[in-house]
Amino acid sequence: MPSSSAQSLQADQLLVDIADYVCHYQITSARALDNARICLMAGLAAALNAPRDPEAAKLLGPVVPGTLVPHAARVPGTRFELDPVKAAWDIALLVDWAGDEQICAGGGSLACLGPILSLGDYQSRNAVAVAKAPKIIEDLLHRQVKAMEIQGVLAQDDPISEQGLDPVCLLKLATAAVSATMLGLDHRQVVDALSLAWADGASLQVDRHSTSNSTRQGWAAADAVSRGLQLAMLVERGEQGIPQVLSCPKWGFQDALLGGAPIKRQQAYASQVMDELLSSGGQRQRLVAEIENQFWKALKLRFAERRACGIYNLCLNIGDLETTSVDQFIEMLVI
Repeated sequence: MPSSSAQSLQADQLLVDIADYVCHYQITSARALDNARICLMAGLAAALNAPRDPEAAKLLGPVVPGTLVPHAARVPGTRFELDPVKAAWDIALLVDWAGDEQICAGGGSLACLGPILSLGDYQSRNAVAVAKAPKIIEDLLHRQVKAMEIQGVLAQDDPISEQGLDPVCLLKLATAAVSATMLGLDHRQVVDALSLAWADGASLQVDRHSTSNSTRQGWAAADAVSRGLQLAMLVERGEQGIPQVLSCPKWGFQDALLGGAPIKRQQAYASQVMDELLSSGGQRQRLVAEIENQFWKALKLRFAERRACGIYNLCLNIGDLETTSVDQFIEMLVI
């Protein structure tokens, strides 16, 4: 029987700081939101192209073939309608399959789009089914900025990689936090979700080195985000957290996996990661044009020209995109 005594313990400050950020900080940077829009286009371009690779396509779809989920989350570029956790896995896999380091360097992984889009679509479709207002893309762009910020800030001081562990656990952490707020959880519950993400530990990054020759690196990020979303949904059902999951002597993450090295942050959480994501070397204009071109090519490859033009033009205009409902947007992207 789980103990309730853990809830009286003071939570590790790192968990509290992230919960403060995702629950209370308002994204006001127009540049960050515009960069989030560009990253959304980059992610969708990858997602629309990836199913053409048989190695990626074989990993998609429900865990049990034929499973039906009411008002399910849809996977862009496919016909799949899945529960939000598996849809997060599939979308993240497709987004991350090509591994565009040019975009992701220093800012975490665009695989965070997986849970944000899947949960957003699932919530919106269920809201529309009962005549309630769906989520809009603007809300998702704000979540994306925060997910990238958490990853980027924590990656600045990274004892995890130094121990041979995969820093993809930071992606799981960011997903748990952002998903918890999308589910409407309060500050304490966000702390609980974060603690459960840390309690999972960290996977090895042996698959990211040439000697292993493993394709696991193609779905490691997908695995992380789907788990982060699953943990947030468990907390929504009342599951407790582990407040001192990092600092607990011997058994906590820091002692057990990092030899006592602390997890810390070098700066406050805001929107700096997304603000600076596309400005490296002053090549923003060239990089944005390249992303837009890739997105346009992906749309023309998968859809009729009129439909492709409609999606492309919508994504070029952040004002129109932000006010579009998530369910309508995803509807445009499914086969």
